[in-house]
Amino acid sequence: MWVSENNHRGDKGMLKAKFVLGFFTTLLLLFLSINIAFAGFDENSRLIDAAKNGYIRIVKKLISKGADVNAETILFRMTPLKGAARNGHKDICELLISKGADVNAKGGGSTALMYAADEGHKDICELLISKGADVNAKGKRGVTALMWATDGGYKDIVKLLISKGADINAKDRDGKTVLIWAARPHQGYPDIVELLISKGVDVNAKEKNGWTALMRANNKDVAEILISNGADVNAKSEYGLTALMLASEEDHKDICELLISKAADINAKDDYNRTALMYAASKGHKDIVKLLKRHGAKE
Repeated sequence: MWVSENNHRGDKGMLKAKFVLGFFTTLLLLFLSINIAFAGFDENSRLIDAAKNGYIRIVKKLISKGADVNAETILFRMTPLKGAARNGHKDICELLISKGADVNAKGGGSTALMYAADEGHKDICELLISKGADVNAKGKRGVTALMWATDGGYKDIVKLLISKGADINAKDRDGKTVLIWAARPHQGYPDIVELLISKGVDVNAKEKNGWTALMRANNKDVAEILISNGADVNAKSEYGLTALMLASEEDHKDICELLISKAADINAKDDYNRTALMYAASKGHKDIVKLLKRHGAKE
């Protein structure tokens, strides 16, 4: 009896395993069939792969056989030009453009210029712009090529894009400007912040939640540059947060010292009556608690 039940359980386990395997196999085949239908499994999908991986001889051969230089994959809507631009293959980009590749194709939310800017390929950015790439095109989240270049710390590409008309005060879907993108990384990009300010960027522009570049700053050098160029140390977000409250919560003692020296209101309260001291204490940042108390923070 025990053996029979055990065998029965084993059979049921095998059936379940076969069902799961069959289900995922069906999904995989369906996904592949959609990709094949969308990009064309023969020449078109091979062209996308060859362009992405830098195989220019294969790219030339496939184009001569009639492969579509504007073919797209269903996943991310990647084109041969986007793949080549992303991976730094300038010669292939030049070839594809000469054969009619759309430099402004934005399926999937990103253009070839956005990919090149994001990966730091200045030469390809220059090529794409010279062939009519839109420097102010926006992706799904409202992100521009200038924002991607800034996020990567590529100052030379930032300079290039600005010189070609990129909007330095454009905002993404969340309301973040390029300056906020430059201020927010932990290492910060002081040189890009200075460049943007020299071009007239609004240092007090706010996101949808009311945060400014100074509130986003995680680096003292960046905070100093912003303040010296007019950033409001007592600006408040949508719910009353200040730069000092945020720096206190994040344990940025050097930024707290800077803000206090620049007349930040130590006892300012947010919409929930919380102060910088409360934020520091709630996170256990003892040194900042001492600093704030030393400068008059009230409990």
